[in-house]
Amino acid sequence: MTADGVLINGNRRCAAMRSLYEEDNNLRFQYIRCLVLPEDATAEELIYLEAELQVARDFKQDYSWVNEAMLIEDLFNRAGKDWKKVAARMHRKVSDVRELYDKLQQVHQLVELSQGARLHVDFADNESAFDELAKHIKNRPTKEADAVKAVYFLGTLAGTEYRNLRHLRRADAAELVRQEIEGNPALKPVLDIAEESAPGESEDNLLDDVLGESEPQSPLHNVLSFVATKRPGANITLASGDKVAVQDVLGSLRSAITTVAFEAAEEQRDQSAVAAPVVRADKAIAELKRAQSALPKARALDDWDEAAFSEKVDQLEKLIAKIKGSR
Repeated sequence: MTADGVLINGNRRCAAMRSLYEEDNNLRFQYIRCLVLPEDATAEELIYLEAELQVARDFKQDYSWVNEAMLIEDLFNRAGKDWKKVAARMHRKVSDVRELYDKLQQVHQLVELSQGARLHVDFADNESAFDELAKHIKNRPTKEADAVKAVYFLGTLAGTEYRNLRHLRRADAAELVRQEIEGNPALKPVLDIAEESAPGESEDNLLDDVLGESEPQSPLHNVLSFVATKRPGANITLASGDKVAVQDVLGSLRSAITTVAFEAAEEQRDQSAVAAPVVRADKAIAELKRAQSALPKARALDDWDEAAFSEKVDQLEKLIAKIKGSR
């Protein structure tokens, strides 16, 4: 603890002991023995100490990935943006701390987009989704990155499984989801009210600040910014005057996005099936070229078996004949 009584490490244990003392009247937990830090300990030193105690590999209780990423971000800014220093403090690889930092930036954007309706802690269970998103958009064209990000953000809010979202890592993802929403009787009124309540071109649009401006505007631009600002326990008033629970809207969005993801997965499987023969033929050609290069050296060795090799060549010729005959 600091010299003026702020607990730096052991908050969970302190809360447990306080409960045992106050609620169970267990006098054994009336006091806690603490190491008191020097009065001149700086804020930077406290941050470094927390990194050592809370996130070092030998610590018994892991941070949530969001808390750990926030600490990494703080250390990164304090260490002059030196990843090696941050990694050393965290007892992690540079690649590990950078990945945590990158996916935290996505959480920052979604939290900012929500305008207070959501907190960082709300997304502690969505690490895989943010991890896949951050890695996918890193080197993608802006238009594709914005489309995938919009789908992932909307899907995460709706509770869509990340295993389904990964099928929508494509440039037309936002357009496909938009089409499904338009054809859904439960979601079309929500889309309409989102379009009506969207800020005009002259107004500051937070979604542009968060996702970055894109031309043309993402098909999910308005519905995402609208839904993100609604608390899960609230209601949405439609143009008809009817009210619908945000939870119900999120459930319908989850179903719509999942449907699109399944269709995209089927399409990907069909495309893979079409390309599979050519891909496998390319691999076979590459392997045969390697065999041809290695053949002279192999034939010069005493234990070379020419008969066994000829048998393999005969098998190849028969397979090629079958392939030609199947056309």
